[in-house]
Amino acid sequence: MRTAAVTNGNVADGIMIGSLSGLIPSVTPFGSGAWASFGNQIASDAIRGGLTGGVSAMVAGGDIGTGMVKGAVTFAIAGQVNNVIGHTIGFVGSGLRLPTYNSTLDVFVYSGNKYGAITFGNVIYGDSPALLGHEYIHVRDYSDFGIGFLPAYVAQFPVAMLSGNNPFIFNLFELHAQQCSGYPD
Repeated sequence: MRTAAVTNGNVADGIMIGSLSGLIPSVTPFGSGAWASFGNQIASDAIRGGLTGGVSAMVAGGDIGTGMVKGAVTFAIAGQVNNVIGHTIGFVGSGLRLPTYNSTLDVFVYSGNKYGAITFGNVIYGDSPALLGHEYIHVRDYSDFGIGFLPAYVAQFPVAMLSGNNPFIFNLFELHAQQCSGYPD
């Protein structure tokens, strides 16, 4: 299985994986609720990873079954790494407070981010009502693109910086979130 994380930042591989991941919808075999959201994410990431790993192996002339297993495991672990990062940042940044689980949006929200908000997986650190809708779009981005989201998001930084723009504003994911949420105007 070739992923951007293990191919020394190979942009072409990252684009392929991000694109394939975005085509595969999320699944919810565990229903709804705080604990179910973890299982649903792992299942969705594993399915995306398995399919992406199988395609990658097929293109590279490798064993498709092995590629599927490696892809499923890699994507499932990497998806939860995003959540662990989000929970760690949120827990520490909020003064060691537990998050609120928003069952309507299927997200964990940590309060206390005086600088705005940031999202990793389905964890939002920042509870400003104005920003919550914007950050929820990024939760959907993570859900739609799986582990391909973060590399696709960060890959846009050099283009923005070379053109003299802020990479957190001049970014297709940010522009989409702004358009959908109306924040910022």
